[in-house]
Amino acid sequence: MHLVLGTFSSPELTADPRGATTVDPAIVAAERALRRGAIAEARRLLAGRGEAPALVLLGVCAWQESGPRDAIAWFRAATERSPDDGMAHGYLALALVSVGMVDAARDALDRALGLAPESFTVRLISAQYAYRLGLYPEAVRRLECALALGASDAASYALARALLQRVRDRGQGSFERRVGTVPLARLVARARQGMGRLSIGSRLRSVLGRLRQEESSCPPCSSTV
Repeated sequence: MHLVLGTFSSPELTADPRGATTVDPAIVAAERALRRGAIAEARRLLAGRGEAPALVLLGVCAWQESGPRDAIAWFRAATERSPDDGMAHGYLALALVSVGMVDAARDALDRALGLAPESFTVRLISAQYAYRLGLYPEAVRRLECALALGASDAASYALARALLQRVRDRGQGSFERRVGTVPLARLVARARQGMGRLSIGSRLRSVLGRLRQEESSCPPCSSTV
C-alpha cells in the first residue's frame, strides 16, 4: 500500500500567539506537488525550510523516492524541531512500522494521538499503521473515525474514502486463517524469528498479546459527521 497523505495545510498548523491563523503558501504548494507526484517541485518549494511541517514533507519526498527507511531521519528531525507536533510523530510511527520497528512505532503513534486526538491526519496515519500490521477490521474502524472528524480539504477526504474501500476489500478478500483478527501466518513468522529457547506456543502467545494491544491502542473518536 502506498503512503496516503493527510493534509498539511490546516490553519491550526500555523496558528500564531495572537490568535490569528494563516496557511503557509509554500507548505500548501509543496503538499499539492507531492500529491501530483512532483517530488522535485516539492523539494524546490521546501528548500531552506526547517520547521516541522516542512521537514515532514521532505520526509514524504524521501519516502516516495526511496522508501520509508530513508524518511525516518526527516520525521525524527521534525519531532525534535517541534516535540508537540502530533503529525510529525504520526508520520514517524508510520515509517517505523513500515520497516518492522513495531514497538518504536507504537510509542510514536501513542505520542501522536496524545498530542492530536482530533486531528484527521493523525487518525488517518493511525489507520494506515493498523493496515500495515494486517489488522484490517481495526484499520476500518480507525478510518471511519478519521472520516467522522472531517478533512480540511476535499482531496484528503477523497483519499481517505478510497483507502477505506481498499481496506474493506482487502479484509473481505483475505482467506488466511486468523487468530482473532491477526493472520496466523504472520504470527508464526514472527514467532520463529525470535524464538530462542521459548517454545513456539509461548512465543505465539507473546506476539499475539502484543498485536492485540494494537486493536485497543487508538482512543475512540468523540466527533461525529
